[in-house]
Amino acid sequence: MKTKLMAFAASAALCGALFVTVSAHAENSFTFGSLTFDLDTGALTKCDTSASGNISIPAKIKGVAITSIGDNAFNACANVTGITMPDSVTSIGSCAFSDCSSLTSMAIPDGVTSIGRSAFFGCSGLTSVAIPDGVTSIGDYAFHKCSSLTSVAIPDGVTSIGDHAFYYCSSLTSVTIPDGVTSIGDYTFYLCSRLKSVTIPDGVTSIGDSAFRYCSRLTSVTIPDSVTSIGDWAFCDCSRLTSIYFNGSGSQWSSVAKGLNWNGNAKVYVNGLTTGSTYSTSTFADNSFDDGGATGFLAELAAGSSPYTLGNVTWTVLSGDDAKSTAPLSYGDITVTDASLVIGLTVTGLYDPDAMAAASYEMTSTGYVEYTE
Repeated sequence: MKTKLMAFAASAALCGALFVTVSAHAENSFTFGSLTFDLDTGALTKCDTSASGNISIPAKIKGVAITSIGDNAFNACANVTGITMPDSVTSIGSCAFSDCSSLTSMAIPDGVTSIGRSAFFGCSGLTSVAIPDGVTSIGDYAFHKCSSLTSVAIPDGVTSIGDHAFYYCSSLTSVTIPDGVTSIGDYTFYLCSRLKSVTIPDGVTSIGDSAFRYCSRLTSVTIPDSVTSIGDWAFCDCSRLTSIYFNGSGSQWSSVAKGLNWNGNAKVYVNGLTTGSTYSTSTFADNSFDDGGATGFLAELAAGSSPYTLGNVTWTVLSGDDAKSTAPLSYGDITVTDASLVIGLTVTGLYDPDAMAAASYEMTSTGYVEYTE
């Protein structure tokens, strides 16, 4: 009960105050069915809360093109199950569809460039939403408590995702954040309890307070080396999060500003190998190859002075004419010596182990080592 009251209070605080402003607006208004329009601005300003079923918004009213969905326009239209907007719409206001609890899907017109604050706040029945490529910003609380939303494709043009944008989207399983986004706001994915994976792009510089808190199914996260700050409780209470990978060096990681209790119990791994470096083989533990057969071996590779405990490494043959492979060499079990990395490699189509010993390999992906203070 307390949670419901808090949610109601939050909704009222975010959307209720705007309702008065909208109701008082529009001297040149026109009502068509359950919808009210401002003919001076081309905005749909109000849908009667008694409306139900599918609502189709006309492209024009009395010759005036409808270009925007006003603040609070469909607020608390709890029985509306679908809304069709015309292509003429370019703007969606704050709380435009808030608390439309029976709304299940939404196609946003291609001309829309921004999704307003709390636009879909509390749309608990919304399972899918198509965000067009033209959208560049998603406002604070935009999809707050859309608890049935299972996936969302954020277009590449989005550069800003607001605070609380996907707060308590408890059915959301995956999300890819576009490369243009530079910050992840406070509480953005808070309580997304089914979120299993998230891709944070290289351009992100800050991760806000409680951004991923209580994402209880998140098992690993990769943080780009562009990040310079991580907020309070950002990854706290993520009960299955065991590994956090940072794509920079240990010294870079130590300089990242980290907030109070930013991490729960996850281990942090930093980039321990340099992409593009070439290493030569030194010994083979197993040279058991047969003609034309696929087999495995262990190669000890010179790997610098760091003791590596985890790897994510793919090697490809650079030289050795007879060391023929039909696929890149992929790592298997990894063990550690004082100054080298021993990788269990799986290869296909190797014919000459002597040529293999003379070959060199290039790392094509990043390797990680556990970070210690």
